[in-house]
Amino acid sequence: MAIIEPGRICVITKGSDAGKEVTIKEAIDANFVKISGEHVKERRINIKHLEPTPRIGKAPAGRAAKEKKEMGTQTTKRDTKKAARAEAKAAKPKKEKKALVKKTAEAAKEKTAKKKTEKKK
Repeated sequence: MAIIEPGRICVITKGSDAGKEVTIKEAIDANFVKISGEHVKERRINIKHLEPTPRIGKAPAGRAAKEKKEMGTQTTKRDTKKAARAEAKAAKPKKEKKALVKKTAEAAKEKTAKKKTEKKK
């Protein structure tokens, strides 16, 4: 019986993810395997950093697989923030954008003028 095999559920013993359960997706070579887990990023890891459990999962699945299944693609917080910014930017008419830029430029000029007069005093 091979202890390190695809589908085997293991616990990470070292690193920032220590104590988290993962599933082995594939054996890369004699020392490394590709892992995936619910709260762990899919990556390769040394088998010395894994503690195998007696359990074997049907199909290796993790966070990425679940998200792809639910949403169709993998998304991150960064992607959602980017999308929100793009929506907000697209929602503003161009005239408002130009007026906003003018106001901020004028405010910056006034601020520098105040600083110069304060320095002269």
